[in-house]
Amino acid sequence: MNNTSFSGNESLTEDSEFLMSTSVSIFLGVLALLLAIGTLVANTLLIAAVFRTTYLHTKTNAFLVCVSASDIIFSVFVMPFSAVVFYVSSITLNVPLCKFVAYMTSLSRAGKSLSMLGVSLDRCIAISHPLQYSAFVTKKTTSAFISVIWFVSAGFALLPLINVGNYGFVEMYGRCLLYEHSSPAFTVVKETLCTIVPSCIILVTLVIIMVEVRSHHRVTAIAQLSVVMYTGPRGGQAINFNRSTYRAMRAFLIITAIYLCTCFPHALYIVLAAGNQRHSKTFIRLVYFLYYVCNISTPLVITTLNIKFRQSIKSLFKPHNKVVPLRETEVYTISTGLQSVMEASIAFSHITTKDLAVNRLTRTEMPLPGMSSKSPMVAHFQPKRVPSLLDIRSSSDSASCNVIIAHAPLRKSSSSPI
Repeated sequence: MNNTSFSGNESLTEDSEFLMSTSVSIFLGVLALLLAIGTLVANTLLIAAVFRTTYLHTKTNAFLVCVSASDIIFSVFVMPFSAVVFYVSSITLNVPLCKFVAYMTSLSRAGKSLSMLGVSLDRCIAISHPLQYSAFVTKKTTSAFISVIWFVSAGFALLPLINVGNYGFVEMYGRCLLYEHSSPAFTVVKETLCTIVPSCIILVTLVIIMVEVRSHHRVTAIAQLSVVMYTGPRGGQAINFNRSTYRAMRAFLIITAIYLCTCFPHALYIVLAAGNQRHSKTFIRLVYFLYYVCNISTPLVITTLNIKFRQSIKSLFKPHNKVVPLRETEVYTISTGLQSVMEASIAFSHITTKDLAVNRLTRTEMPLPGMSSKSPMVAHFQPKRVPSLLDIRSSSDSASCNVIIAHAPLRKSSSSPI
């Protein structure tokens, strides 16, 4: 009797475990499908917003478009098949289709990592060398870098199709991908060059950016004038540059942090798994879902933190409404959400009428009644990248200064802090 009772309990336990396993698989499959749809929609809207809006046509956004393109490839050609495998774990794809899915997986993963590297290098140059940014980062260099990104990504993805490595359906992963145990050396080289090394460089650039931001390394002197706080628009409040600088960089910092926490572990796991036959199915699922979150995070962060992208995306659903550039309505803004600290924090010193006369930047004028000659004169301007020297001229009806572009090379003052 005891044996019969034990057999019945064992059968009930097996049935409950099977039902629980089936429920978990269905839930994971539905979740993967929803993430695929969300990734496709969010990244498509981001790309459409960039292409439709003129003031979003920047070098940084060109790299962001590449990031979104790689996410779209993954969401269309990889994630739906993963959702099916979660739901029906015993399914296997035919060889040509499986190799195609594996190729798209390699292409999108390498393209995303190298595109994120481009974003990080672009921001690092803009912040650490703001005066040389326009010379270093041009349309030609940006186009060349993007071409290299996709050439390298496509090249490494194509090699297993010519018997350098092996694409196939890996049962322990339940997915079509590069089988690391059949060619561990190629797997390690590919993941190292396409993901691990770029991720390490991204981490280094992130540290450099944080150091530059904390040390207030900005363009701080124009025409040999020392620097103090910029007081903001006419009649506005003073801007705290320490806080505003971090606001300007928060989108980039958050995107980079999410990438390093969600995408990088996937590549690290593949490299470590190349020499190890033991794998935890739960851990594998966790690593893959972290990568799914990585694909949808970039457009969500940008549209959440950047008002220009939100405005442009809203205009997509109202085609007859004209998109108004935010610099006409918002004084303190960063044109892409990831622009340099220079654009967010150019500041001028207190400029007295005596200083203006000595430096010959404007005609000498008498101070207004009730204002001493030492009273500060504020330069009102819209923060923007400064390609040339700024000429400061005093207004005839107030103590403020107007800033206009003068056709002269911009040079860094020896009085600016290092």
